[in-house]
Amino acid sequence: MIRRVRIYTKYETAELNRMFVDVYFVYKIFKNLNLSQNSIRNNLIKFSLIEGEITPEIQNTNLLEILLNYKILSFLFNIINILIDKVIKYFNIRRFRIC
Repeated sequence: MIRRVRIYTKYETAELNRMFVDVYFVYKIFKNLNLSQNSIRNNLIKFSLIEGEITPEIQNTNLLEILLNYKILSFLFNIINILIDKVIKYFNIRRFRIC
């Protein structure tokens, strides 16, 4: 199952802080904001309003591997595009006629 990830809007962030300061229960907060309990809990931890660990924890090695693979693939794709452009210019495709 793919997890939907998004950044809170300014309104949602302000409402979350206001509701937490006004001592709302997490259940009431997530019902009002239409967000998951885990998302609210993680954001409260991120804002240093409560203590705990953000879950799930991102593994840096996997993220680095993904970025490295992306850079390599991007580099190879650019080289292929350059080679294709040179081949097209060399053969000057306009000379060939399709019968």
